[in-house]
Amino acid sequence: MDKLELIKYDEDKILNRSSSFEDDAIQDVRQEGAEIIDGVVMDGMGDTTTPYIKELQKDIDEYKVDVFWRTDTTQIKPKLEIDARRLMSWLKRSGVALLLDGKSKTSSFREVSFKDGLIDNENQDTMRTFAFEYFDNQDATLWEDENKYGVYKKGESGDMWSKVEVMNKLFNYSFNPRSFNPQIKYVMRDKSYQYDTLPLLSDNQNNVYIPFANGVVHITESSIKLINYNDLDTKGYVWQSAIRPHSVEITNDKNEGVFEKFCRLATSKRSGVKLPSGTDWVDGYEINEDVFKSLKTAYGYMLSSYNNPTEPVAPIFLDGEAEIGQEEGRNGKSVVMGSIEHWKKLAYNSGKSYQSAKSSGGRFQYSNVEIDTGFVFLNDTPMWFDMEDLYDRLSDDFEVGGKYKNKFIIPKRHKPKIGITTNYPPKVKGGSARHRMHITPFGNYWLTCKERGETPSSDKHLGKMMFEDDFSKDDWNDFYNFGFECVKLYLNEGLHKCNTDGINLKGLITKWEDGKDTGIVRWLVDGIENNAIKGLSDGIGIERHSLHKQLMQSDVCKNNLSVTAEWMSNEKKFYKMTWDVCKTLGYKYNESKSHLGDTPNARRHLKKNKTTGKNMEYICITK
Repeated sequence: MDKLELIKYDEDKILNRSSSFEDDAIQDVRQEGAEIIDGVVMDGMGDTTTPYIKELQKDIDEYKVDVFWRTDTTQIKPKLEIDARRLMSWLKRSGVALLLDGKSKTSSFREVSFKDGLIDNENQDTMRTFAFEYFDNQDATLWEDENKYGVYKKGESGDMWSKVEVMNKLFNYSFNPRSFNPQIKYVMRDKSYQYDTLPLLSDNQNNVYIPFANGVVHITESSIKLINYNDLDTKGYVWQSAIRPHSVEITNDKNEGVFEKFCRLATSKRSGVKLPSGTDWVDGYEINEDVFKSLKTAYGYMLSSYNNPTEPVAPIFLDGEAEIGQEEGRNGKSVVMGSIEHWKKLAYNSGKSYQSAKSSGGRFQYSNVEIDTGFVFLNDTPMWFDMEDLYDRLSDDFEVGGKYKNKFIIPKRHKPKIGITTNYPPKVKGGSARHRMHITPFGNYWLTCKERGETPSSDKHLGKMMFEDDFSKDDWNDFYNFGFECVKLYLNEGLHKCNTDGINLKGLITKWEDGKDTGIVRWLVDGIENNAIKGLSDGIGIERHSLHKQLMQSDVCKNNLSVTAEWMSNEKKFYKMTWDVCKTLGYKYNESKSHLGDTPNARRHLKKNKTTGKNMEYICITK
């Protein structure tokens, strides 16, 4: 029978921690291949006289379950001390085990606990707290009984260490990782598991499981069902942190809840119609179904824990209406993405303190991620943020490191999703970065609300604060049911890509013009869209030096000497920008050469000049 055979789920215990014990001394005897007959320890040959068998016999005779403190009699005054080995054995009997990443050369590990079909992330602090609370709840008289918790201060008679003395010692006991980790790894060598092969209740391409206090919500393309833990058609351990402390009910009335309304308004847009005098400003906004669908499928994607190797994507919620180079914010994107904390264990990382992966501090960027983290939230990333920083964590295993803890690798099938909010279009280098982004632009409805001195919680808008005390049981149920519908939509249609041409254009300007709209990118786009660049879309196109010459002769450069100076000496940068504009906005670049590859070099179109006899490079761009 597999050593990870599931304990039957008990809904009454599912949110509670419990402890089970077996005699550690007996366990040690069994591990060494010895046996006990009528209380006598002997080896496989029946010998009871070897030094080690005698030591095991002494443990059997003297050992008391649960007691890991003893008297140090090597000094003049007796001293109470904690036996580290027996403490760790006690923790092992309490359900603590080691979860190995199985990836790193050092086989890094984290302490976990297995109880009632649940896995909980443990560390020195949680284990100290558990031990302290367990004994703090025991009757003080147990410390007065030598057959229970009583340990003599000196000899085999006289005073015993009191509960208060033992508790003070345990309270101040140092669970120092430098000494504790190697010791616990040795004591628990027989109770360790590989994370990559751990049988978790996991989502897949067609099924999403979301555990709640009263059961598991199972979502497929065609159905949303609440199922008792015991009735699941698939079994696996569940992270304690993944269980939502709410009881949910599946509803079919499709009523718009507070959170759904917030999302609809956050993705709405100005109608562009001049309003009659006296009309309320809210009437100037209309629902943008295209963007709202993008948000819903992105939300469903983030709620699913399945990491599709063909879809290593980070949803990006950004300010869709801010001027280039300006930071507005306050449009609801952080509220929506931050709400994932009500679904999964979330690791928050502020963009204000974000460091590039290439920097020394970037190594510890995700030090707050734990083995049971379900979602990483990068909030408000800066203008210079580069998607290349996330390549490895989106496509491969998720490496976690920190200044004061060992590196740990979360295998790709169990790694957390990543979501980003920003006020700036992220910089991208090539198609690889673009394929790793799913952009949802937010409007400025909620910004306008605040600028007009109105509050989202007023009756005019939402009528209450989300996720606060006045967020009722029905509100929570509406919130969760909206999420279920988002997951179902995602399973059916995948990530819906809304129209982001305006965002992409801003991103290109930010990237190639250093956040200043000098007109260079717009000149090229306008030339492509309106056939304003002579010969660019005709036949084999235009000789590339001629394209650059037309830019230098345009009004963009004539009216700005500094721009002229920069781009006159940077012809190579201009050609790189031209390729990037085409790839980002979907223009066809030397389409006749597309069968040769998807790089500027592969698409080169060379033609010999009849006058000079030299090969000249031509560029043809079509819509």
